[in-house]
Amino acid sequence: MGSFTGPLSEGMRRCMTSKQRKELGAPTQAEADAVCDARLEKELQRQIRNEILRSGVNAIFSQRMDKKTRGPKGQPDFMFVKNGWPVALEVKLPGGALRPDQWEMSLKMMADGWRFCEVHSVKEVASILRELGSA
Repeated sequence: MGSFTGPLSEGMRRCMTSKQRKELGAPTQAEADAVCDARLEKELQRQIRNEILRSGVNAIFSQRMDKKTRGPKGQPDFMFVKNGWPVALEVKLPGGALRPDQWEMSLKMMADGWRFCEVHSVKEVASILRELGSA
């Protein structure tokens, strides 16, 4: 009896364990999409960090995407001060939304005087930085 060498259907991949899928390099579409989204969000964060630095901000706290955060749940991706304004940015891909823990953190930070923004593009960040003025 020969071995199966053809492509695996989505239904077949869903019936397999995650270990089996990993061994075969055959993720489900949802798993493949999650990996792609994580890469896209990491690249967007890199571009946003560069935009913040270009605006004259010298000190930025940012979360690492390749490791589990050690900060409180819901802590935003970027925190910095621009012209006396404490700013927190949570980066999401277009269509993405805050998780409940991020929403709760945003409310707490805004109550403490932070400007909290959910951003989906470098253009949005540039606009926020312009509103806060030059360094």
